[in-house]
Amino acid sequence: MTKSSFKYIIKWAKENDAYDIANIKKEDFNDIKELNLSNLDITEIPLEFFEIENIESLYISMNYIKKIPKEIANLKNLKNLDISSNKIRYINKEIFELKNLKSLNISYNYIYKLNKNIKMLEKLEELDISGCSISYLPDEIYELHNIKFIDASFNKIKKIDSRIQNLKKLKELILDSNELDDIPEELIKLKKLKFISILENNIKSENNIKINKL
Repeated sequence: MTKSSFKYIIKWAKENDAYDIANIKKEDFNDIKELNLSNLDITEIPLEFFEIENIESLYISMNYIKKIPKEIANLKNLKNLDISSNKIRYINKEIFELKNLKSLNISYNYIYKLNKNIKMLEKLEELDISGCSISYLPDEIYELHNIKFIDASFNKIKKIDSRIQNLKKLKELILDSNELDDIPEELIKLKKLKFISILENNIKSENNIKINKL
């Protein structure tokens, strides 16, 4: 990180009440593993933060951000990304280039469609897309073979494809408050699935027998 970038970040942190960041010494910046910019009422992220290449966890929730800068692709070591509760309308392609990402939280944004490039996140284990306006899950989501947790509640999803049986490592599936009228029998084949919730849907009582078999 350049001296000018460091000075700008410290100045920005003080102006935005990010005191934890404002007190970090320059020699320690490159060792930062976790960066929390949540609940600061910010509308954009200074590009200088994306020069801290060793970051593994980045939290930017509860702000007014509309777009994630393409420079996020610089964070090659990123494992956890939380951009929930913002004003984001789409997920830019650079996020799907984060090959080490294990946890992605994009919940409670204005996202109506999940990008097909989601399949590029081969190491992804946790995905939270709750509280958006998503009406369907793309076929590519069933290629996330390391996924263990999916929260797709409070959306407009009408169907779960039978290919969900491909998610052999799935342990938790939350589908509350959608528009489902049925669930695929293939869920029974997921031996590691320990918890599933389908509250507040249009599923008929007789179809709940499938759930009881899990």
